[in-house]
Amino acid sequence: MTIYILIMLIIIVCFGIAIYRMYLLNVHLKTMEQLVQSLADGYLVIDKYGIIVRHDEKFMDIIGKNNGIRVGNKLNNIAVENNSDNKNVLSNIISAMNSLQNSFSGTSYEQSVEKINGTETNICYYVVEINPLIINNKACGYTILFRDVTEMKADMQKIKENQTRLIENERLIFLGQMVGGIAHNLKTPIMSISGSASAVERLVEECKESLGDSDVCEDDYREIYGEIDEWLDRTKTACDYMSDIIQTVKGQASNANMSETSWFSVDNTVKQVILLLRHELLNSGCSLKTESDFDIKNVLIYGDINNLVQVMSNLVANSIDAQKENGNHDIIFSVEKTDEGLKLKVKDYGYGITETVKKLLFKNMVTSKGSKGSGLGLYISSTVIKVRFDGKMSYEDNPEGGTVMIIEIPMKNIKFIEEGSER
Repeated sequence: MTIYILIMLIIIVCFGIAIYRMYLLNVHLKTMEQLVQSLADGYLVIDKYGIIVRHDEKFMDIIGKNNGIRVGNKLNNIAVENNSDNKNVLSNIISAMNSLQNSFSGTSYEQSVEKINGTETNICYYVVEINPLIINNKACGYTILFRDVTEMKADMQKIKENQTRLIENERLIFLGQMVGGIAHNLKTPIMSISGSASAVERLVEECKESLGDSDVCEDDYREIYGEIDEWLDRTKTACDYMSDIIQTVKGQASNANMSETSWFSVDNTVKQVILLLRHELLNSGCSLKTESDFDIKNVLIYGDINNLVQVMSNLVANSIDAQKENGNHDIIFSVEKTDEGLKLKVKDYGYGITETVKKLLFKNMVTSKGSKGSGLGLYISSTVIKVRFDGKMSYEDNPEGGTVMIIEIPMKNIKFIEEGSER
């Protein structure tokens, strides 16, 4: 009897220990599962032989149900038998796991997944993260986590669209401000062409009237023809000038989304800025001067020249607005080569930037112009340099009074050409 009781006690104790251990194991598994689910929007566990060990319902909703995912089956076999539109999802997982063989590091990539809701098909985007399961310094399987980034991608797209819209709006504002100056710039060459045409017309009439006149000799006609050539040269010069203005304005008026990237010279950029702001420079009594230790004609930048012209025009226009009535009205554009790339500087001798504005410069739309400015220009300029040229903008105080605005463009977007070589 005693032995029977002892055996029963041993059985009860063993049974209790088994229940206790199973309970703890269940808690452990549940805890781990909840932890994984909190980190991802779906997970899959595969052993080193490629057999599916575990997955959650979220994973099944993403691709599992449509791809015939079943615990105990090999992922390779499922991928081969699969004919769904999301077959590439499984193929990408297998390729990623193969690349991680004999490696303790993980990998991640973005994956698009088609989701059919009735008659509507939506594209969702996931970041797939694959990590090896390491036990005793050996890879015994893989965990595949799916993180939904669809909304994030949509938000990023909205930010990009808003950014593009801001750049385009600033360009339109900039164009609007140029209208008066452009009209003045075109007025001068038009008057020159008109005057030249009148002079040529008069000389042609003089030639006609002198025909048959014995007092008019061959040298007289040569003199008239020489004058006609001079007036025609003036007309050609005026036409070339108008063509440059129209071409520059046309480039600035192009849509920001239609940005065309190519190699262009710093010198050409400066010329376009002077063309666009010629009226403002003359009216303000300012002069734009260029300083560099090398010929800027031989420095090329990769990107959209219209973007850089817009930014530089904004900086020069700000320098014009910041001029002191009786101060130094020179605006200095300088180019410096650094180990990292190129620095383009616009220096003025104006009123400078207040401490309040300095703290927010390039971060918020702030201005020191009061009601005359919106602060949008510098904010957009900084964005343009960052997005279009992988560069950055900064500023420093001019020790002689005023401000130095700095554009930094990385070396990968810079090319120096030898004198006389073809671009």
